[in-house]
Amino acid sequence: MELQWWIAAVEVPILLALVGWVYRMRAGLEEKLEARDEKRSRDRDQIWKGIRSVQSNLEAYKLDVARQYASVDHLKDVEDRIVKALEKLADEMGHFSAVISRMQGQNDVVRPGE
Repeated sequence: MELQWWIAAVEVPILLALVGWVYRMRAGLEEKLEARDEKRSRDRDQIWKGIRSVQSNLEAYKLDVARQYASVDHLKDVEDRIVKALEKLADEMGHFSAVISRMQGQNDVVRPGE
């Protein structure tokens, strides 16, 4: 009878307490894991939001650089090419003007038999 009393009075309550402790421990760990997963999800969303913001700022900066810095050199190069083309065009116009003047001068000459 003493063994049955020992089992009924001590071991069963201890086993029930142990099972309850394991169950509460497991439930607590599951809650912590869910909270951790939610926090990771929020952190990941914030990280991607930050990355998109950095990408947007970088694109705006590249556009600003292209407008302000790169275009100054490019405009100088284009200006030089335009000036050279205009000078060349002016030289050709002068040449054509001389040719036309000579042609008109030849037409003013009276040819024999006219």
